[in-house]
Amino acid sequence: MLSPVLEDFNEDLRRLGIGALRANLRVQLAPPDVARFWLETG
Repeated sequence: MLSPVLEDFNEDLRRLGIGALRANLRVQLAPPDVARFWLETG
């Protein structure tokens, strides 16, 4: 289960920004899922 920093992921995105949202989600994913689903942007 993935958990937001604030009340929900939309609030994380709005108040913390995309970089912080991505960083928080990245550390919560299992390594095989990162390799399979994570797309780098930028």
